[in-house]
Amino acid sequence: MKSKFEISENENSDCGTTTLTKEQFRDFALFLNIVRDDFIDFWINNGEFRARTNNHTCVVETGFTYFENLTFLIADIKHVIRTLSVLDKTVTINVTVDETAVIFNDGYQNINIKKAPYEYADNPFVSEQEMKEIFYENIDTKKPLISETFPGAIVSNIKKMADELNTTSIFVKHNEEDLNKGNVYISDQAGITSASSSKFCEYSYNLKKSFLNPIKHNYYFELNIHPFVYNKSDMTINCYLSKSQDLVLTIYTVVVGKLLINIYGRSPYRESDD
Repeated sequence: MKSKFEISENENSDCGTTTLTKEQFRDFALFLNIVRDDFIDFWINNGEFRARTNNHTCVVETGFTYFENLTFLIADIKHVIRTLSVLDKTVTINVTVDETAVIFNDGYQNINIKKAPYEYADNPFVSEQEMKEIFYENIDTKKPLISETFPGAIVSNIKKMADELNTTSIFVKHNEEDLNKGNVYISDQAGITSASSSKFCEYSYNLKKSFLNPIKHNYYFELNIHPFVYNKSDMTINCYLSKSQDLVLTIYTVVVGKLLINIYGRSPYRESDD
């Protein structure tokens, strides 16, 4: 994937052609399938995808080398996935971008998807300048908190437990005995099943590495739920305190096939009420 700081806006084109190998088309379709519940639009800008999720809690970024120098927007990712599923997955796929549509062809079949107007995008492209302003310029590089890789099985388990407990809250807390050690923590205390009983379940995963800087006593922050949908991949997380010391900024990195994906999130860094 290109560096975020090497892309020239002047190289963009709204029209062109490209060819995807069967492996590239598989990764492309898999990416769309993974993000379909969190995005409405798929906006490519010079081969780059960088957009906020529907709930605006994080920015997802990846690069498609075969769309380099092409810019287009197609809406309704779920519909796109269903239509592309009829194409032959064992051959190369030719893609033509013209003034009005993006056309996928497997040699025998055409899928013609109308381009959407940029001004009506639900998930508009996030520029490099905006990323600098909302994320990179706010990182306190002297206050990294975590740099750790979660195995794919743990990524899957965390997503499974969050779904089971019907929560999007994934907390990072320090151990009671050691502020340098921590764990990922998910719990549900709300499910009342009857007047006399309630369910309570909690899940935790002990971080293998110590905090790079200790968390304050009784402080915590949250991880974003979206990165855990990539639950077939190991996930590297890098967490930093903001310059204002009241936010934690996290970069999650996962891989889908040959797609390197970065997810950027922010969470309040705050003291527990307990």
